[in-house]
Amino acid sequence: MKNDNVSNNFYLSIADKSFGFRHLQMACAQVGTIIAMPVSGVLAETSIGWKLIFYAMSGLLFFNAIIWYFFAASSPADHRMIYKEERQYIEDALNSSGSPKVMRIPWRHILTSVPLYGIMAAHIGTAISFVLFFVDMPTYLEKGLKISLKSVTSNEKVHPTIETDNVQN
Repeated sequence: MKNDNVSNNFYLSIADKSFGFRHLQMACAQVGTIIAMPVSGVLAETSIGWKLIFYAMSGLLFFNAIIWYFFAASSPADHRMIYKEERQYIEDALNSSGSPKVMRIPWRHILTSVPLYGIMAAHIGTAISFVLFFVDMPTYLEKGLKISLKSVTSNEKVHPTIETDNVQN
């Protein structure tokens, strides 16, 4: 009963998609970054230094990959631990029992769509600024504002040193 016509949507019916699963997925990525920043500050202050950040994050990602390897499947039909009733419910909600319907992809309309390029530009700009912000933020805090990463992560009061050498009265 394996069927590959559902592509990415093996487990989410239309009703489940309207719940906002993709929004939840994107929000969790942001929360992970917010948690990783202060943890990185604590890890950077250890005797191993900044290398521990990469070792710890790599270990967490490897552990996550192991969990997904044992508990995930490509489709409900391939899943080892799913109940028959649950698999039937998911497949019925997705209408995945019929034969796949082959549809032509309208490449000309896609590639000439101005809104598509607007969304791509906005997404690329957001992704670049997001990466640059989190890559350069620790350096800016340490060197520009004279704020220690350890003081930020340990909830101590943070008072940046403001240099007033160039300020004229």
